[in-house]
Amino acid sequence: MSSESPGIATTQLNRRAADDPSRPAHYRRLEDAEERLLLLNKLILYINEVENAPEAMSVMLRTVCEETGWPFGQIWQPKGDVLVCGSVWHNQRAALNGFRKASETASIPRGALLPGSAWQSRQPVWESIVDISMESERVTRAREAGLKAAIEIPVVAGQDLVCVLEFVVFDPRPQDPLYMELISTIAPPLGWIIRQKETSQALKESVERFTLAIQGSTDGLWDAKITPGTLWYDPDAPVYYSPRFKQLLGYDDHEMPNILGSWDSKLHPDDRDRVFDSVRRHLENRVPYDTEYRLQTKSGDYRWFNARGQAVWDEFGMPIRMSGSLRDITPQRHAQEALRWRDRAIAASSCSIIMTDARVPHNPIVYVNPAFERMFGYTAAEAVGQNPRFLQQTDRDQPALIGLREAIAAARPHQTVLRNYRKDHRVIINEVFVAPVHDEHGRLTHFIGIQNDITDRVAAESELQQRESRFRSLIENISDMIIIVDKGGLVQYASPSIERILGYAPADLIGQSVFKGISPNERPALILAAEDLMHRSGALLTRELRYRHREGGWRILEIVAQNHLERPAVNGVIVNARDVTERKKLESIVFQSEKMSAVGQLAAGIAHELNNPLHTILGFADGLAEQTPEDGHFKVPLQFIRHETIRCRSLVQRLLTFSRQPTPGVEMEDVQELVEEVLALIEAQAKIKNVRLERSYADPLPAVSLQRGQIQQMLLNICNNALDAMPDGGLLKVALDVGHNPFGGASDFLRITIADSGPGIPAKIRSRIFEPFFTTKPAGEGTGLGLSLAYEIAKAHHGDIAVSSESGHGTIFEVYLPLLPASERIAV
Repeated sequence: MSSESPGIATTQLNRRAADDPSRPAHYRRLEDAEERLLLLNKLILYINEVENAPEAMSVMLRTVCEETGWPFGQIWQPKGDVLVCGSVWHNQRAALNGFRKASETASIPRGALLPGSAWQSRQPVWESIVDISMESERVTRAREAGLKAAIEIPVVAGQDLVCVLEFVVFDPRPQDPLYMELISTIAPPLGWIIRQKETSQALKESVERFTLAIQGSTDGLWDAKITPGTLWYDPDAPVYYSPRFKQLLGYDDHEMPNILGSWDSKLHPDDRDRVFDSVRRHLENRVPYDTEYRLQTKSGDYRWFNARGQAVWDEFGMPIRMSGSLRDITPQRHAQEALRWRDRAIAASSCSIIMTDARVPHNPIVYVNPAFERMFGYTAAEAVGQNPRFLQQTDRDQPALIGLREAIAAARPHQTVLRNYRKDHRVIINEVFVAPVHDEHGRLTHFIGIQNDITDRVAAESELQQRESRFRSLIENISDMIIIVDKGGLVQYASPSIERILGYAPADLIGQSVFKGISPNERPALILAAEDLMHRSGALLTRELRYRHREGGWRILEIVAQNHLERPAVNGVIVNARDVTERKKLESIVFQSEKMSAVGQLAAGIAHELNNPLHTILGFADGLAEQTPEDGHFKVPLQFIRHETIRCRSLVQRLLTFSRQPTPGVEMEDVQELVEEVLALIEAQAKIKNVRLERSYADPLPAVSLQRGQIQQMLLNICNNALDAMPDGGLLKVALDVGHNPFGGASDFLRITIADSGPGIPAKIRSRIFEPFFTTKPAGEGTGLGLSLAYEIAKAHHGDIAVSSESGHGTIFEVYLPLLPASERIAV
């Protein structure tokens, strides 16, 4: 080791370095001691201008590189057992970008590579040619960039490594003692400056954190200075209250003076003595101060607070300061009060409540309430420790238990109905609700089970279901329609018979206006009546109305509606509707028959009264005619009298026939033959009127028991009416077949169908065509007895006549004559 002084060594070193023309210009400039001192001062100035250690390191790195001409510099900072990149600076050469990225993500253990070696040795390391034989991402990028030499300078403050400075160049460069001396001289003061920056920054951050903690804390802070010679409970004693402390009581900072009296005056009177005693025992006996009390807020109400504090004593054991915190625990106190009420409610509940411990494998009962004991007859001591399944005794194959076990295994809520058994073995039907209980960390700890005795309710529901089933069966099978209508007139329920009577499915009417299908002529009056009904609870409304069938046509309904809007179970108007269409038809037929019978009796009386005078007139007319010469003056008048008298006698004969009740069945007749005879009688007239006759006979046709002459008369009257309806020609169809009587009856009937293509019968007179003396023909062209006589003949044969007609589409008459039983029929 040289014995020369540092100054002489430096001078000699400078002289030798100056003789080396290969040294860069930057180095030659820094050979001057003043330049080196200037560089150090510049670094210190720059570092002092920045606020934190990372910025100080960046400034130091950039300044050294720019002043020495090294193209790449990096600061390595210790982090645990490795060095990591703290800052990087390099010039604008693009080749350095990849090396920089690899350096920024690298971590170097102590003793590894150049930075790790400098960290471990705490001495500068200079490599004139960097060893690039090691394989790593950083070495690979150094090789690609063409970097050769490197220097590593540890920066130390006391015993602590602050960082490792690394500088790298592109050319192989031998160790330069002058540069080593320069960097070694700069490093120590920089280390202390950076450490100061770190300490200052840490202190600043600590103060900021403390300030933010005070500002952000939900607790109020207080600090009381206890002055020697004064009482600690002096109302004017100084006490610092944080803004949060005052905010908890509803005050702004300036509204609450920092003296003890500001707090003392707000203490609840019932708490003051206890709280002051707690402070005294803490100050005198050092008993921990942790208490709860009430303070009055600015709004006048009291809130609960938890107060904690710690005093500081001097060397003589006298308290000199006491500080602490204040926390609003009103919600917790309310929650605790709610828990106490909950416990009381559980104990007083009529529902059985049990709690099991889910942390124990067999999930034993740990708590039962008094209602459990009353419900099942077991004491709490008998139930605790058992699994709840003991309540099912041997009845453990209930399907409901499967879902309950799955829910418990999955720790999810579940509700079901079970059969449980009392201690005396009586069965109880329980509605069971089970729910998991978790701790504050979400771990399953318990299950709670609530059991309600629904034995009586289940029995009542079963009885109700049976009644409802019977009622529903009655409603769904009754022939009448049942409809429930809300106060807005919309259908809420329709019984299945709706479809049979009106053709609508019940669902088609739900939500629709009940007035929708009613005849427009009847609808306004019915709406008014319904509105009146809605305002009278329990009132009745009866009506007869026409309702359109889904397939067209009208059905006559007889309805009875009653207001049940005030009955919660109904909340509507119940409408009972009965289809009386067929009944109305039968009533019309009966009325027609009775009318025809009355007319027949009248006709019989008139015929008997007229018959004798007509015989007398005809006798005298014949006598006079015989005595009058052929060319006599009275010959023609007498013939006319005779002709009209015979016509009157024929009319009287028809009246007698109409009034009599003949007894058919005297002969079995071939109806086809009989019909052909009638058609032969009208064939000439049909040709004259240009009417075409068309026949259609089923084969075979059975013989029918009837009076041949009367049936011929009946068919002749109908056919003549048809011909009269077609003066300009047309088509007359006559058909024979066997079928059922549409008016009712189990027997088969022979049907004779007579259809014309005339103008049809107007609807307004269709119901009168079988009335005696009713005719639409001009005066003198018809008697009005033809169709009424046909009707009576059909009835006398225990048959019937139906007529259907539409204006402009002709008329169809269907005559039904009863047949003998099938075993007695004779085919013809």
